[in-house]
Amino acid sequence: MILILGGTTEAKEAAVWLKKNTVPFVVTTTTELGRKQLLSEGIENILVTKLNEITFTELIHKLKVNMILDATHPFAEQIHQLAIDIARKMNLPYLRYQRQDVELNNNNPYIIVCHNWEEAIKQASKFNCILLTIGVKRLNEWVNHPLLQTKKLYARVLPVPESISTALDAGFSPQNLFAMYGPVPAAIDLSIIRSYKIDVMVTKESGYNGGLQNKIQAVTEAGIHLILIKKPQLNLTIITDLNELKSVIEKGDINPCKE
Repeated sequence: MILILGGTTEAKEAAVWLKKNTVPFVVTTTTELGRKQLLSEGIENILVTKLNEITFTELIHKLKVNMILDATHPFAEQIHQLAIDIARKMNLPYLRYQRQDVELNNNNPYIIVCHNWEEAIKQASKFNCILLTIGVKRLNEWVNHPLLQTKKLYARVLPVPESISTALDAGFSPQNLFAMYGPVPAAIDLSIIRSYKIDVMVTKESGYNGGLQNKIQAVTEAGIHLILIKKPQLNLTIITDLNELKSVIEKGDINPCKE
């Protein structure tokens, strides 16, 4: 039994392939939206849950899990580390399946690369009208940061009640929110930038499936800056290609996760 830690396009891809090849698996997601997206692909063995050390361990025993496939978001640092710790503790194979990166042009003058959130906020504070495309978990931090109190903040969020509610609770007014599913075409981003006089966009290093290439295209055409927050680095082997993942699982030659 493979336990897929999901909530991403990559998890859905893996689940569809495993089902097609009759490999036993269960996929987790933390949201009702994630469950609906999996159901739309014919995936039914879904658990909507937020795992901690106790529930994670219990789940592995209950389902007789013999492999952990971590396909969560690149910025889901806590669940990455928890999954690795559990795999080591229980002597289980651990695979990290992550979206492909967008190759950055180091000569693009519009991209400002930051390696942590505080650095990104400091860079953003140099601009006046900021569009955040970073999800909703850290919006409160941006709204309340002393360096940003005189700045105009907009945020793009998913068009689901949980995301909109989190943004409103963080202090955003409805007129400063754009609710839409991603990846968003460059033309739409460009229209937002020009219509609302955005002078900097902030995003996470979200890869092709996150639409990073579209954001780069939009800011380049608009002549504004993109603050790009680099994803956390994991000191382990990462699979970014579905065919490679298929090959590894089919061969079954996966060693237990060690220190």
